[in-house]
This record gives sequence, structure tokens and C-alpha cells, in this order.
Amino acid sequence: VERGRGADAIPAIVKVNRGKVELLKLDGIPHSKVSVPNEPNQTARLEFEPQQVYAITDVKYYKGEVFVTGISNQRFASTLYRIPYPFTDQKATTTVEIWHPTHGEFETRAPIIRQLVLDVGGEPHLFGVYGCTSLVRFPLAALKDGAHVRGDTIGELGYGSNPVDMLTFNNPFDHKDYLLVTIDVRGGMQIGVADLGTAPPEPTGGPIDFGPGGLGKTQRELPIRAEHMAMLNSRWGVVIWRHPKTAHRLDLGTLMSPYFFDRRLGMSEMNWPDGPDPFEYRKHRNEIDRI
Repeated sequence: VERGRGADAIPAIVKVNRGKVELLKLDGIPHSKVSVPNEPNQTARLEFEPQQVYAITDVKYYKGEVFVTGISNQRFASTLYRIPYPFTDQKATTTVEIWHPTHGEFETRAPIIRQLVLDVGGEPHLFGVYGCTSLVRFPLAALKDGAHVRGDTIGELGYGSNPVDMLTFNNPFDHKDYLLVTIDVRGGMQIGVADLGTAPPEPTGGPIDFGPGGLGKTQRELPIRAEHMAMLNSRWGVVIWRHPKTAHRLDLGTLMSPYFFDRRLGMSEMNWPDGPDPFEYRKHRNEIDRI
């Protein structure tokens, strides 16, 4: 969480356990830190907010490296850092650009908002989702220090929206792996992981196309309305969401894979005690209490 607003917000970590919220005090906890270079200065602005808000947009760990996305004060502002962990003075800085079909242009300033590193086709790739939800593929081998890399746009998930979380899960019914991108003004978008490595790039240089395009045409929308989401285990996702009748209230809840919906929020035949249970909700609903 954050205390405050904008660039002045101070990050904090809280623990939530059976209705009790506690601030995790970091005093005395061993830690290390590293800085990213070329941060936008305090006076640099976008049209609506300070550029510093996007100095770091996402952080992921993968096989001994920390991947950091965001913007810098350089000409090609969209930047990706590869930082070995444990931290040293070494880091690789790559500037990245994409073709954004929804905007009809190459973009070098708008950053990756959410990222995930996956092995596809026998090679690791970084998959990023941008504002206006372009899904882009970068081979990890190309992300070298000093390089400028153009990613392959392999999907347009829908314009006028932003990614919230990006994760994978295994469907317990068909036993396939899926990419799940939750989106602020819609729901969750599901795409098969097997398609990520072979999807052809969207053609460049064309007119504005509001999509969906590429793998966006194969996406399946899931009824996830969450401020944030993560997979707790192979069966359950945990979400922070706004109460449907009291918007200022934030709740911690769980959603069962692979359909990710809460039956309590609506009316259906399944809600009768002797009603059908095609999604095996009753079979698994008490698992969370045992974790």
C-alpha cells in the first residue's frame, strides 16, 4: 500500500490475517537496495501528472535477476532494467519500443505497465502489457545493456484501459496453462500460454485499429473485478476488491480457478442448497480455511 498521493506517497507493507491488519515494520530486518539511474526530475510532467509517478511501473524476479520497468529522463524514455540479485553495482539498461495498433504509431516513451517472464518455445521471453493493453513479446536474449529493442506486439486486448495484474494459472479441468491479465475497466482476460511463443507480430504502419487484435481475438473474458489479484495456490486466487454495495470498503476475498467468480454476488440456480454444482464449488469451498 501507499501512504500519501502521487510522487510523495510513502510505500508500506501490511499483513492481513483473519480480519486483522498489521503494519510490517522493516526496522531491524536485514535488507539490501539498489537505485535505477536517470529518474525523471521532479519538475518533469506528463499532461496530467508528474513523470516520476512512472519511474518504476513494475518489478518482477526471475532466476536470479530483478526486472524493473518504467520511464527515464532519456530520449527513449521507456526503459527496462535487469539487475542481478543479490544486488551489486551491475545492471543492464535497455530501452524498448513497440508498434501500438490502437494508436497507429511506434512508441518509445510509454512504459511497460505489467510484465511477466515465461519460458515459451524453449526460450525465456518477457511479456509486457502497456496502457491501452497492448500485449508485447521480448526475447530475454535481446535485452542487453545499452540495447534498443523493438518488441513484437502479439495482441491488442482492448483500448481505453490499463492492466492491473499479470499472472499465470493452470486450469484444473483441461490441465493447460493460461495467461491472465486483469484490467481496470473490464475484467480478466485469459489467453493460452501455448500461443504466446508462436503468435505472429501485428503488422506495423497501418491505420489506427481499435481491435481487439492478434491474440486479443482469442481472449476469454473472466468476471474478475479486483483492485489486485494473485494466485494463492493452483486452485485459488486471492483478490483485493471493492465491496459491491459499499464502494469505499476494500475486502480480501478468494476466487476459485478456472472461472474466478463469486456466486455470493449474484442469483443463480446454483445458489439453492440442492442446486447444481457444475464448477465443483461446494467440493472445494472449505479449502481456504485449512490453508
